[in-house]
Amino acid sequence: MLALWIALASGAATAACGRDAAQGPRESEAFDGVVELELQRLGFEVGGRVESVAVERGSDVDPDTVLLQLDRRMAELSRAMRAAELTASEARLAMLRAGSRKEDLDALDAQLQAARKTVALLKSNKQLATKSNIADSSVDDISMQLHRAEAERRVLQDRLVSLRAGARPEEIDAAAAQVEAATDALALEDDRLAALALRAPSAGTVIDVLVRPGGIVAPAMPVVVLADTRRPYVDVFVPQDRLTGIAVGTPATVHVDAENSTFDGAVENIAHRLEFTPRFLFSPGERPNLVLRVRVRVDDPDERLHAGAPAFVTFHETA
Repeated sequence: MLALWIALASGAATAACGRDAAQGPRESEAFDGVVELELQRLGFEVGGRVESVAVERGSDVDPDTVLLQLDRRMAELSRAMRAAELTASEARLAMLRAGSRKEDLDALDAQLQAARKTVALLKSNKQLATKSNIADSSVDDISMQLHRAEAERRVLQDRLVSLRAGARPEEIDAAAAQVEAATDALALEDDRLAALALRAPSAGTVIDVLVRPGGIVAPAMPVVVLADTRRPYVDVFVPQDRLTGIAVGTPATVHVDAENSTFDGAVENIAHRLEFTPRFLFSPGERPNLVLRVRVRVDDPDERLHAGAPAFVTFHETA
């Protein structure tokens, strides 16, 4: 009779455990994990010589804070040249669009009138020399002077017509294209200059600085390690039969041996692939279980948690 009672009690206990497992983790059930920090290994987009290091280990930085600066001398000289080219191209375009000044037109017109008078005077002298009995060489000399004067008058007249008509549309379009190209070139130099300053992509704490002033760095080479020490995470491995009730956003509490109080957290991510329980976290009886990695993001505004510390996570079912 006693054996029968023990068997019934054992079966009832087994059934109860099965119901608890199907309902998900119990409030008192804690899962093992390790506190970790989300590390960002930052590097420059370009290579160069380190000019200055503005932070050190333990420095708290805000978004867009300059962490390191590469040598800018050559880049600044190149930018100054591009800026001068843009200024010159803009001035030429403005001059073409404005057209000729009245003063320039009046001066050119006066030169043309003087050239016409010179041509008229030389024609009169030639006629007079032809009628007179003077040497042929003198007549030839006057003819040459007249030819040069007529050529100069034609040049001045064509130039005056061109100035009065203004720049051709093709000339203005070409000048505008030069301005656009110079603007793009200057913007590229500004981008290159900005790339010489390494800025923090987000708020965080400097975990390590890997270079010193004067050092040479290559593109994408890690130079600073940054982490959000106020928002660490703990990865725990939950057996598949304990996952009911756990979802992204599920609240949790985290306990570490070094602290008497617990920390609030929430499920941030649940892996999509089952894996075997890691040997260093669970007992030999639980190792054969298939588990899912569950990441819990922890609120630690006072930065009391340290990476590598063993942690125990308890999930709380939501109403």
